[in-house]
Amino acid sequence: LSAVRPAGADAPVLGAFVAESRLRALATSIETAREAERSRISRELHDELGQALVGMALDLKWLRTNAIKPDVLLRLEAMQRTLDHTTREVRRLTSELRPALLDDLGLVDAIEWQAKMSAERAGLALELDLPAQVSLDRDRATAVFRIAQEALTNVARHAAATRVAVSMTATTSHLDLVVQDDGIGFGDSPDPSSGFGLLGMRERALTWGGAVLIEAAPGGGTRVSLQLPLPRTTDT
Repeated sequence: LSAVRPAGADAPVLGAFVAESRLRALATSIETAREAERSRISRELHDELGQALVGMALDLKWLRTNAIKPDVLLRLEAMQRTLDHTTREVRRLTSELRPALLDDLGLVDAIEWQAKMSAERAGLALELDLPAQVSLDRDRATAVFRIAQEALTNVARHAAATRVAVSMTATTSHLDLVVQDDGIGFGDSPDPSSGFGLLGMRERALTWGGAVLIEAAPGGGTRVSLQLPLPRTTDT
C-alpha cells in the first residue's frame, strides 16, 4: 500500500516557496528602482553640474587671458586647477553611478573599463580574459556589472594586492565571472563576506537565481566567482 499523505502536508513547503518568490520579486523591484535612481542622478550630474563647470572653465580662461596683476593671475590659475579637479571627480562619479558604456556598448566593455580604471587607481597589474560580447538583458547586465564593480573595489581597498585578474565566460545557459587577486586574503575569518562587505554581491546574484562564491585563491589572495543562470531563449 502506498503511503497516504495527510491533507495539507504540502502547505508549509508551498508557503515557503511562495514567500521566497515574493521576497525575490521584491528584491528585484527594489534593485530596479535603485538603478533607475542612479541613472537619473548620473544624467543630472552630467547635464546640470557638468555644463555649469564647463561654463566656469570658459570664464576662467577669459579672465586668465585678460588678467594684468601677477597676484590675480596666480589666484586664477589656482582656481583653474581646483575646477579641473572638480570636473574630473564629477565625471568619475557620473560614470560610477551609471557608466555610459554599459548602455551604449554593453556589459563586456563596461567591465573592461571598470577593471582598467580600478587597477590604474590602485596601482595593480591587470589580467583580462573577456569574451568579445555577451547578449544579456539590461537588468541582468547591470547586476553582473555591479558585482564586478564591487569585487574590484574590495580588491583596491582591502586586498593589499599587486595583481588582479578578471575573466568571464558565457554560454546559452549560464554566465561565469571571476575576479581574483594575489593579496592578503581573508585570513582566519570564518565568513569572508562579513569582513569584506560582499553580502551585497550575493544578494544581487540571488535576485537572478545565481550565486557568488568567495574563497581563498590558489597561491594566496581571494577569488570571487559569480555563477548566473541565463533565461532560455526560444526560436520563433
